[in-house]
Amino acid sequence: MRRESTRCAIAAWDPPMPEPIEIDCRLERLALARPFRIARGEIQAIEVIRVTLRQGRFVGRGEGRPYARFGDDPQRALQDALRGGAAIQAGADRMALRELLPAAAARNALDCALWDLEAKKKGSSVWALAGLPAPRLVDSVWTFSLAEPAAMAEAARFAPKDARLKVKLGGDGLEANLARLQAIMAARPSAKIMIDANEGLTLKELTAIGAQARRLNVLVVEQPLPTADEADLQPMAWPFALAADESCRICADLPRLARLYDGVNIKLDKTGG
Repeated sequence: MRRESTRCAIAAWDPPMPEPIEIDCRLERLALARPFRIARGEIQAIEVIRVTLRQGRFVGRGEGRPYARFGDDPQRALQDALRGGAAIQAGADRMALRELLPAAAARNALDCALWDLEAKKKGSSVWALAGLPAPRLVDSVWTFSLAEPAAMAEAARFAPKDARLKVKLGGDGLEANLARLQAIMAARPSAKIMIDANEGLTLKELTAIGAQARRLNVLVVEQPLPTADEADLQPMAWPFALAADESCRICADLPRLARLYDGVNIKLDKTGG
């Protein structure tokens, strides 16, 4: 009996190597159209870290603004971005960056650029990749720079009709801040007001504003006290909601803040992406 056999060779298939990622990190200074003033001082320009990731025909972009309030120096942020960029070229992903870099602007810029690059490569969106529901319209606020009462009242007149007004206060005493609120209410009697003090009020000033909150249509006060004094908020029943900004950076802050505030202002440059 004749037995025939057929042999075939199967070549091992190696997936193609991913294309290398080219990275550009730079620090840019952007002048504001007009100065913006808060309780800590006046801002005439900002410095931002801009990151571009190129992989083949796909480009991902991200940027972050270093905040001096948190000790995030622009030059150091640029060095962190370059260090993180080198790690990405060596294979690091978003999770690895969380171990490599601090929660700050450089990590945010790289994180956003990685999300953008992945979404474009997969023909998807960042929210879909993150497993989030489709975005929907939300109410935002119209922010006023800290200024003299007449100037803030004039700005209020030109704000959109139904806008919620976010008013920067603090830094020069209760009388000046109440004068600003009263001028804004005279210009826009039906406006709903959110105060952003950037740590610029004292507990006494906040209590005095609370006594007039209903008349002044104040619904929210954001970061009224310096972070070192925020424990003083807890025993009080406030006639408005309290929101944390400078006090909130990372998830580990939330249990402590939940006892003091009703909400938080999330900024990716603080959380690091």
